[in-house]
Amino acid sequence: VIGTPLRLLLFAVLAVPGVVALQKDRGTLAGMLLAAALMLATTWLRYGGVLAAGRHYRAGRRDAAWNELRLVPLRGRFLAAGVRAYYRLLRAAILVDRGEWSAVLPECEAVLAMTGTKAANHSTAHGAMSKALVMLGEHEEAAEHLRLARSMPHKPALDKLLADVAHALDH
Repeated sequence: VIGTPLRLLLFAVLAVPGVVALQKDRGTLAGMLLAAALMLATTWLRYGGVLAAGRHYRAGRRDAAWNELRLVPLRGRFLAAGVRAYYRLLRAAILVDRGEWSAVLPECEAVLAMTGTKAANHSTAHGAMSKALVMLGEHEEAAEHLRLARSMPHKPALDKLLADVAHALDH
């Protein structure tokens, strides 16, 4: 995984000589260098550090994951749809882990507003919202999001969170 400072350095190493080559009428070299710089910039905008953040999160390095997500350009606005949902869900998961319940809700709402993402993304968002809402004392709303999360296809890893919410609602 290439960190942000290295990405910027690599971009500069490609773009600056590309501009110089363009000024010296070396069109082929300029085109190759600038195209490579553009591909690097586009990849960074489309995927950011989201995939790296996911690896950090799964390895238990929550702070490293959060720091990687903070570096995603423009809060993920230009990320590919599936990656944008993953970005928001990672942010929500870290906020759940931190107990920042009210901050979880807008992340999940953003996922639920997305079209063209997997149903598992929506069920995960409903699950995280149910957890946050039950912790905020909004039991009726939490129960509805729990019902929705359970009714959709989801990954087995979500089952524990859903069981915890159901237990909290029963007591």
